[in-house]
Amino acid sequence: MSDRVFEALSHPLRRKALRLLAERPRMYSELMEELGVDSPTLAFHLKKLAGLVEKNERGFYELTELGKRALKVLQS
Repeated sequence: MSDRVFEALSHPLRRKALRLLAERPRMYSELMEELGVDSPTLAFHLKKLAGLVEKNERGFYELTELGKRALKVLQS
């Protein structure tokens, strides 16, 4: 995995976001509430998760294939 992926996984809030999104896709507002952060903070962390998380056509955030693989590495 690239350094960018490891950087994305380096923060506990981003790891928690990945675990939440592994359960099911979520709206931006749901992620804010469940992570206990404000909008600018979530936007910053979602930017760091680019490539691991994407927004689908319905407006929900979900894991990409790379995000799923990164989460498996975290869990092992």
